This record gives sequence, structure tokens and C-alpha cells, in this order.
Amino acid sequence: MFTLRHVAQQFALLFSLLLISAVPAQAAEVQRHGQAYVVYLPGNADIGGVLERLQSELGGQNWEVLQIQHIDQGMKKYDMQIDNKLILACKSQYLAQAIKEDPYISLLIPCRFTLFRETAPGGKGQRVVLGVVDPVAEAKAMNIKQYRAAEKAAQELKTVLEGVASYYAR
Repeated sequence: MFTLRHVAQQFALLFSLLLISAVPAQAAEVQRHGQAYVVYLPGNADIGGVLERLQSELGGQNWEVLQIQHIDQGMKKYDMQIDNKLILACKSQYLAQAIKEDPYISLLIPCRFTLFRETAPGGKGQRVVLGVVDPVAEAKAMNIKQYRAAEKAAQELKTVLEGVASYYAR
């Protein structure tokens, strides 16, 4: 027999579940992966859509997309059906400062993003990976002593990744 208390408890539980499901998902956190920053997006995300969102986020930070390499197209001749892009970007303002700091930094430009689909750990479906090489780590690897511009670039590139992740967390 249902008592008023039992009904009230069930209503409270149902209401709590509705509130939890109404809270928007948190953005994927930017993570380190070796000498890069990455975000993991839902496996059902369209690679073309992620690429467009990345370009939009880069433009919002006044970065230029210099080139998009469609690695997946080149792999078709090897019978590989993959989603994989390489995006080259630059912010001339930071480049000018970086070259003044140390001209060897030009060996490290442009900044490189990768975008691909992979199997999630444990074989649990797919996920989309968006990552960018850390300009500071590259500068240090090249024994570049002055890398203030690389630090600014790294911060903005992480902001770009956060923006893309937030978009897909909606």
C-alpha cells in the first residue's frame, strides 16, 4: 500500500533525477598527452563539424588557419578508412615576438592541431580527439631560452580547445 510518505519520497527522487538531467554537461577538460594538449569529444561528433568549430574558435582568438591536411584522403590508397586531419595555424603577432626572442623558433611553426577518431579506452565505443602540440614544450626541446610568445600562444591554444570542448558538452 502506498502511503503519502512513500509517494512524497518517490516524487522527490523523480524530481532530483529531472534536475540532474537538466544540468548541462561539463566541458571536457584539456589534458596533457606527451608534449601536447588534447580534449576528448563524443564519438558521434562529426569530424567536419569539429573542424568548423575549431576554425571558428581559432578565428575568435585572431589565429589564422594556414592549411588543413586531409590525412584520411591520402590513406585511402592504403585501404585505410579513417577520420584524420592536420590543421596548421599561426598568429603573426606571436610569431613576430617569438622570432625577436630567438629566430630558431621558426623551426617550430606553424602550430599543429590534429583531429581524429579513435576507439575509446577499454574498447568502449569511439571518441573524437582534438589536440595541439604545446609550443612551450617544443621551444624547450629546441633549447630556446626566451619563449614568452610561446607561453602566450600555449594559453590561447588551450582556450581554443576549451571552447571546442564546451560546444560539444552542450
